[in-house]
Amino acid sequence: MSLIDENMMPCVKMVWEQRPDDESGLVNSYVEGALFEAAVVLDTSTEARVAQQQGLESVYTVLTRRKDALTYREIFMRLADGAYFRVTSEAKEKQTPHSAGLDMSMATAEKLARLPK
Repeated sequence: MSLIDENMMPCVKMVWEQRPDDESGLVNSYVEGALFEAAVVLDTSTEARVAQQQGLESVYTVLTRRKDALTYREIFMRLADGAYFRVTSEAKEKQTPHSAGLDMSMATAEKLARLPK
């Protein structure tokens, strides 16, 4: 087992859903979607610290398998602690080639205090 595999944790994608309510209206909310595994690590690079000083929340690097590549503005929850993250880059732009022995996709994300409405 590799170091990356040891840091993978169960996560769930949050899906925006509209459903009818009891008064013939619609209720908008996030519901849990597909399960996947990800290694979510706080980015302590100089660029991340500059972004934090300019008002951005903490920046995280998120590693997943290529099949679970995250998309820009997608929201997911880490099941271990219930923390929510919003993806701030396209993971498909940073993937290992299919010929490589390492099956990884990388994105950046910000930690959310709560789900947006």
